[in-house]
Parts: sequence; structure tokens; C-alpha cells
Amino acid sequence: MDITKLTTKEFKRIMKLLRKKETLERKLGQLERSVAKVVGAGASAVARGANRIARGRSARRSTGKKFNRRGGLRKVILEQLGRAGKTGVKIKDLANKMNIQR
Repeated sequence: MDITKLTTKEFKRIMKLLRKKETLERKLGQLERSVAKVVGAGASAVARGANRIARGRSARRSTGKKFNRRGGLRKVILEQLGRAGKTGVKIKDLANKMNIQR
């Protein structure tokens, strides 16, 4: 479909459908949030994701005081790797344990 060849009538129809789609997505998000509230701790990942999207971007978690000194982060990482042993640890898991976000 070539967009340059759209008539105004077709363009208006597309805009109307897009608006309808957005309102339906909003309603779906509200329904998922209400289901998540009812279900509680066992809520589905989709419902939790919808709730997170609706809240917007939240504040970053603080990493605490443990990395303030020079070499502090290195020390904490090496401690975690030592605890993991030979099996090691994934970077994602390490970041979660240390409360670090990208």
C-alpha cells in the first residue's frame, strides 16, 4: 500500500480506526489492572506489565551507599562471584542482587 496515493477519505478512515484502537487498548489495560487487583499476588505477567505501563516510568531504585568509595563496585561484584562458586552467576542476576539498573 502506497501512502502517497491515499485519498482524504481513506486517510480519515485510518485515523478513525487508530483512535478506536487506542481507546480499546486503554480499556484493555484498565481491565487487566482490575483483574490484577482481584487476583493479587498471583497476577499474570501481562496484567503486571499493563499496570507498570500505566504508571509510567518510575523513579530509579537507589543503589545505597555501598559503591561510594573508589573500587566499591568491584569489591561487591567479586564478593558475589565468590559466593556463586564455580557455577558462576548471570550478569542480569548479579545486577538484580546488587540493585543496579542500566
